[in-house]
Amino acid sequence: MSENSLWVEKYRPKDLTTYIGNEHLKSKVGLYLESGDVPHLLLYGKAGTGKTTLAKLIVKNIDCDYLYINASDERNIDLVRDKLKTFASSVGFNQFKVVILDEADYLNPQSAQPALRNLMETFSQHCRFILTGNYVERIIDPIQSRCQSFKVIPPSKKQVAQQLVNILKAENCAFELDDVALIVNAGYPDIRRVINSAQRQI
Repeated sequence: MSENSLWVEKYRPKDLTTYIGNEHLKSKVGLYLESGDVPHLLLYGKAGTGKTTLAKLIVKNIDCDYLYINASDERNIDLVRDKLKTFASSVGFNQFKVVILDEADYLNPQSAQPALRNLMETFSQHCRFILTGNYVERIIDPIQSRCQSFKVIPPSKKQVAQQLVNILKAENCAFELDDVALIVNAGYPDIRRVINSAQRQI
């Protein structure tokens, strides 16, 4: 597989040691990784602060079959009836399965979200759901009550700046710290925007 040329993907943290910020979350996630199992999770907070990164980090560090879907692209009940139910109900290669449902707050609350709740109940013995969203209030209460919910807080500007410096050094890019500060201040707290902005300016 060729290396991803996008810095946000190339330098996406692969384990907890490289995931910046959210120490309150890392200790919890560490326990999940040690046990090799996860509950249903709801990760919410501002865009670009590490929700999807944390979800992907979890599934890549436990033995599971996983499916990633961005719900902002497919937000109706057909997604739940077709893709999610097919994946959750089929036989897997590992002990259990995990569905990452990114931007789950885009799912239709009248049809798709109730159907998702039913899936979470029916297949909970061997299938877990990790939902991410910017707006937790858009997720219906029956789903929230079935998840352990965690607010993902943006890392400090200093942590984001250090991460960007590490990336620039790894890419052998010449830079001034004043320029790093400008890029971080312009994009913070959206880490994705900060990194993409830096790559565009190289």
